[in-house]
Amino acid sequence: MPIDAAKHALDLIASHGLDGWLYAGNDWLIRDAQAPHVDREGRTVQFGPKVVKTFDENMLSRAVKNRRERRSLSRAPVRG
Repeated sequence: MPIDAAKHALDLIASHGLDGWLYAGNDWLIRDAQAPHVDREGRTVQFGPKVVKTFDENMLSRAVKNRRERRSLSRAPVRG
């Protein structure tokens, strides 16, 4: 997902008083561990979030659009 699209989506969510999450690679990034639905999402994805103060450009550059894309990336070969 392009950085601008991820930033716009998070800004739009925040403008409605909601706390956005970001899936970046294999990481689930949140800003508030007490935000609504965090516990339920953790049970759903079967791993916990990483709490961050803000979503920086590196995180935004790794944003995935949905869980299916995240799962595909987790199975992709590592290139280095």
